[in-house]
Amino acid sequence: MKEAHRSSTEQQPSSFSFTKEEQLYSRVSHDRFIEYLSHPEHTIYRAGIDTNSYGEFLFITAGRANELQGRIIFTFFGLGLHEYRDRYVHGEWHFYPSSIRPEPDAPIQNPNDVLEMVHVRQSEVTAELQRHTQSSRGKLFEQIADLTDDDGAIADMEDFPDWFDDLGAE
Repeated sequence: MKEAHRSSTEQQPSSFSFTKEEQLYSRVSHDRFIEYLSHPEHTIYRAGIDTNSYGEFLFITAGRANELQGRIIFTFFGLGLHEYRDRYVHGEWHFYPSSIRPEPDAPIQNPNDVLEMVHVRQSEVTAELQRHTQSSRGKLFEQIADLTDDDGAIADMEDFPDWFDDLGAE
């Protein structure tokens, strides 16, 4: 019997098997992320609030064994305010391959504790989301970033500030 063809957006059953669309945009839905965290073959190395060039987010680094590469490790971030886009990242998690190679005796995070951390942070961000309105500047940045990428849009805003000055941070 032939195996049914999977669409590029259909979820794959194995761990860290990103769809083509997830790979293209380097992000997964919140529900898909929870599946990753809950998968018994995954190990969570780090979890906590931290910052990057875009804002303050919840970062989670997790990995799994891989026959060819030893361990595949990804860092996910979400549930925070993307300052340039002036909107909360909610309902999606961005990811990138992590260069972290934990020591063999490195402490492992308890998945239930991390899931609780995600739940608490999600409640906090949901409350903020209700009070927040994206500025015109944030909307324009988001349009430019979606056409190029966030780093390219940041460079444009820094290189051509007079294009954006009239927008303010309403």
